[in-house]
Amino acid sequence: MRIALFETITPGNIGAVARAMKNFGFKELLLVNPQCSHLDNESLQRACHGVDILSEAKLVGERELFKHYVAGTTSKAFTRKTHRQAATPDKLGFLPSEAVMLFGREDNGLPNRVLKKCDTVITIPTSTSYSSLNLSHAVAIILYELKVSGLNKKSISAGYRGEILKRFYNLSDLCGRDESLKEYLKNVFNRSIIYESEAKALMGLLTELEKQLK
Repeated sequence: MRIALFETITPGNIGAVARAMKNFGFKELLLVNPQCSHLDNESLQRACHGVDILSEAKLVGERELFKHYVAGTTSKAFTRKTHRQAATPDKLGFLPSEAVMLFGREDNGLPNRVLKKCDTVITIPTSTSYSSLNLSHAVAIILYELKVSGLNKKSISAGYRGEILKRFYNLSDLCGRDESLKEYLKNVFNRSIIYESEAKALMGLLTELEKQLK
């Protein structure tokens, strides 16, 4: 599991995230178009024993980021515009082990255009009177839940998952359904734990359905 920070503004927050990663045994940090230096003195001081994570952090762009299965974080449990229902941190067993957990800017979080690209979205339930969490606190909460539950090693890979989802999209097109259905399919499918035997059965069924609809 890799942790990615999107356009982070404050170097101290990057350092604090590195410290939280060190606490929970996560090593790979991706910085997507950062707005500050992750090797700034403030960042290094806040990282404490996580300085090695900062030194090995990788700078990436959005194109490279979305070559992977990405779970984006959001403050909204449901986003009507993108038809996304967010999962909570205690239910992350469906995530493939190679997934990237993406956290947004300190001021505005992840923009809608980025959330739309994410394979799934995660939200941390907070008080409605003050829902904004400090970046490193949000990261620590999710890393704790990942550490406790563990990642499901037996679930299919992100690549295999993507292949099946494309088949569902194709069926939707063959049936002449509205494009919004694809967002619902993506939302439901990417929140599911799917084992290899189940995936093979699904692929077989989808192949037969495509033949009948063509």
